[in-house]
Amino acid sequence: MSQMRNDVIAIVNSIPEGRVSTYGAIARFLTISPRNVAFVLAGLSKEEAKYVPWHRVVSAGGWLNRDRKAGDNKQERRLRKEGVKVTGQRIDLQTYQLAVDSLDSGITGGKIYKPG
Repeated sequence: MSQMRNDVIAIVNSIPEGRVSTYGAIARFLTISPRNVAFVLAGLSKEEAKYVPWHRVVSAGGWLNRDRKAGDNKQERRLRKEGVKVTGQRIDLQTYQLAVDSLDSGITGGKIYKPG
């Protein structure tokens, strides 16, 4: 597993229940593209998706994502179960978003990742 993938997963694992982060916030912290974060989470195996709280990462503006593999609304159902209010496929980031640098992930931001 690449270091970048490990770091993304470590950050996502550190997001507490009932709170979220965005692809962009994680990407800025790690100095990578938000697409890299999305690719890591989209590439989780079914087994990994059981314990990595991928549903706590949302798009800019608080928009939920459509997951055609897992079925629409799976992210919404999981967030609601954690007490997050979802309105029109969107959440209020001012209420639920945590700053990535405040998470207890053990990851230092600003790394330069080597391919592979």
